[in-house]
Amino acid sequence: MKFIFVALLCVVNTYSQEDAKLLYQGNNQYFDSNYVHSTSSFREALKINPKNYKASFNLGNAMYRNAGEIRTLKWEFCKASKR
Repeated sequence: MKFIFVALLCVVNTYSQEDAKLLYQGNNQYFDSNYVHSTSSFREALKINPKNYKASFNLGNAMYRNAGEIRTLKWEFCKASKR
């Protein structure tokens, strides 16, 4: 029983690290003005953790800077504000 608990903790920890790594990667791409790649990093982070409000907010900002996808942009900001 203890083994299963420890194994589950390791799996959860790995997912949260991957989520944070993608968020960090997306932020770096955003600050390098690489908005197209940053949006894909933020979307991948949201696939791992859909409740990540930072990734959702940053995705909205990157989409705004990329000057496209206005409908999706409003949706991402709305989702981020509810978290």
